[in-house]
Amino acid sequence: MYVDPDARCMGVGTTILQDIVHRYAAIECTINLLCHESLQLFYEERGFQEVIRADNFVEMAGEFGVGDD
Repeated sequence: MYVDPDARCMGVGTTILQDIVHRYAAIECTINLLCHESLQLFYEERGFQEVIRADNFVEMAGEFGVGDD
């Protein structure tokens, strides 16, 4: 996911991520993603955990299921 710098800090990334999680709320699933380390806190605050770190990037994973938002 990439949010244009002019649109950052306006909730765009959060809205997109919530939409993805909502779409898969009917099933239990793991969502894995790769992000720059500067975005790790953003994803941790939304239920993801660090899986592995390599250079300046972090693989994150979140377990989501029925009723998660």
